[in-house]
Amino acid sequence: MINSQFSGRTGPPMTWGDVARALGALDPISDEWKSRPNELVRIQIDWAGATFQIKSGVGAESRVKEWLKNIVPGLLTESGNDAFILDGPVGLSRLPIEFDEVDATQTRFRLLRGIFPS
Repeated sequence: MINSQFSGRTGPPMTWGDVARALGALDPISDEWKSRPNELVRIQIDWAGATFQIKSGVGAESRVKEWLKNIVPGLLTESGNDAFILDGPVGLSRLPIEFDEVDATQTRFRLLRGIFPS
């Protein structure tokens, strides 16, 4: 389940836009998409960070992290700070990841401005 865009990374530098495009380009009938955790409600990525909206539940955050490790191998920090690893100078080489718990029954999905509903 490796996103081919990230396997054997070569070529232009990795930016936040590359991360957004890769996650947004997952085919809804692919095994990668179908393997996402049921708790994942929405993903929003911009230059300031990546926000993963998840349903409340024990272990939901760790299941999303494990899924991401399979989808974008080698692009997640291994330290306690959740972030995607980008190409750039110090201070710009990480895209912070945040997890927001949401009430999924109150959520409306939009396909605008880099928001990719699950």
